[in-house]
Amino acid sequence: PNTGWYVASSVYEEEIEAPVKRFVCLLSMPAIATIVILGFILFILLRKLLNPIKALCVVCDRVRNGDFSVRARGDVGGEIGFLAGQFNRMINSIALLRENDKKKTEELEKLNQGLEDLVDERTKELEQKALELEKAVSHLKELDKMKSAFLSSVSHELRTPLTSILGFAKLIYK
Repeated sequence: PNTGWYVASSVYEEEIEAPVKRFVCLLSMPAIATIVILGFILFILLRKLLNPIKALCVVCDRVRNGDFSVRARGDVGGEIGFLAGQFNRMINSIALLRENDKKKTEELEKLNQGLEDLVDERTKELEQKALELEKAVSHLKELDKMKSAFLSSVSHELRTPLTSILGFAKLIYK
């Protein structure tokens, strides 16, 4: 070590760069291929995962627009399959509730129509009875006038002879 000698060597730059370039080519080609393969696998996995979610979103939109005949695919496994099954049960429940609501609405409309008919019928009966009562009141007023006229006439006819009889009775009694 303390000999004082120096060892020097010379290498051409191309000799050093050539293995590095080969090393970079050897490393970069598999790395790029691995990235492409991993990207493709990731694309397939995401597509496989997201397609059932997209299909469930389409079902949601159709249900929101009032189409209760649509169902989510139940053949998907895992949480998405469970969610699709629950969503289908929810659609069935909503469809059943809407059908019951429709039946009850129709029944209520029939009852309302029946009530309207009954009210119309009773209103006509009441109007007819009101007319009959008006005729009866008119007839009673006419009878009252006739009674008053009769009593007035009878009173006058009886008063005239009775006055003279009363006068004679007073003369006789005195």
